[in-house]
Amino acid sequence: MAEWVVCPTCNLKHTVRPDRTCPRCREAIDRTSAPPPVNPQPPQPDRASVDDRQRPPQPPPLRSTPPPVPGTRCESCSKVGPVGRVEFHQNIGALVVRFHKSVKGNVRPECASKHFWNLTLTTLAGGWWGVISFVMTPFILINNVLQYLSYKPGQPTAVGGMAVGPPYGVPVAPSATTLRKGLAIASLCLGLVGLMTFGLLGVGAVIGLVLGGVAIWKATQAPTQYGGRGIAIAGVLMNAAGGVMAVILGSLVLIDHSVATRPQRPGEAAFQAANGRIFLFQSDTAFGNTPEAKALAERYSKAMEGMAAIAFTGGRPKGRPSLSEGRFLTYCERRADRICFLVHVPELRNYKGETRDALLKIAWLLAKDITKEARKPSDLNLGVGLRGAVAYGGTAIGMGEGSPEKKTDEILDNASLYEFFAQPTILPGGSGEVTKAPGTP
Repeated sequence: MAEWVVCPTCNLKHTVRPDRTCPRCREAIDRTSAPPPVNPQPPQPDRASVDDRQRPPQPPPLRSTPPPVPGTRCESCSKVGPVGRVEFHQNIGALVVRFHKSVKGNVRPECASKHFWNLTLTTLAGGWWGVISFVMTPFILINNVLQYLSYKPGQPTAVGGMAVGPPYGVPVAPSATTLRKGLAIASLCLGLVGLMTFGLLGVGAVIGLVLGGVAIWKATQAPTQYGGRGIAIAGVLMNAAGGVMAVILGSLVLIDHSVATRPQRPGEAAFQAANGRIFLFQSDTAFGNTPEAKALAERYSKAMEGMAAIAFTGGRPKGRPSLSEGRFLTYCERRADRICFLVHVPELRNYKGETRDALLKIAWLLAKDITKEARKPSDLNLGVGLRGAVAYGGTAIGMGEGSPEKKTDEILDNASLYEFFAQPTILPGGSGEVTKAPGTP
């Protein structure tokens, strides 16, 4: 049987060795009986440790695997990474109702950009179609832009006691959030404001186009320093739209100014006033400058309605809305030497080609017949104008017993009817009778 002993120095249990020493600590188990060590050698220092002490400190080795990411999770996509706080809103108007949507929380840069564009462009397209939404939409757009400009994702520092960052000696490429986008964002802001203010009367649109163009050029020439190319393109498009709106507004103002400053022709003002009375049916179908003229207009309106029902199968379809509500609104201007009928024909656009010529011929014959008594002492100048919802489509002018000059088209110049509304000379006495215009033989 082997003899087992316990080393008094390291408490190692082992079998007795011939030299009576511990195999672990080399101490004698029985120091009184153990023989002295033969040729003891002093411990030699480890050469590797000596070299390490003499060698200068070296940087940590390059890491082939990416560093651990910070432990903050995106509230939109649930991915782990640097996040920042955002609050974007979306508004869609539907007359008196509005549909609202918002995105709030800590999100990554990719999610922030996605939500900003989705919600902002949707609001820009559908946020104006309501009473309340029209007021709310500008504030929502401005809020989204300011939130996007102030968005800054947090920078990670350490996870679990280990520093987070790129490996030592590896160059760091600039991220999308560190690229310079100031010009692009400024162009986008001017474009958003310009869509609501006609390009800030053109000036803001020009500035936005310049800023957007410079931003696109810089992003193309130095993509490692400048970003926001897509933002700049959107800004250029919005500013271009605002500029077009400004040009249209300026053209309308100039046209209105030129029309307002143009001297009116004789009878033009009276004609426009009479024309406005047959634009929309309210309660009466006949109008005139005198009671006798109104009576002629009533007879003419009923005759036109009856003849149209007999001679034509087109006209106004049943159930379709009409400004005249299916009635032949008529205005008669009676002067000493001339009579003119202005008639609002329901659905005049449906009378085309030969059909419209036939309608104008019937209108002229009815005017001759109704004014026959008024033209007995001496023949008078007679005029007929047929108008639709927007413009005149047929005129006939001439002496009552002669052949008239007829014109038909989709849109006619009504200046030829002004002469029937020229200012007459009123006889003293205030009886309401009208004499011939000055200069009339």
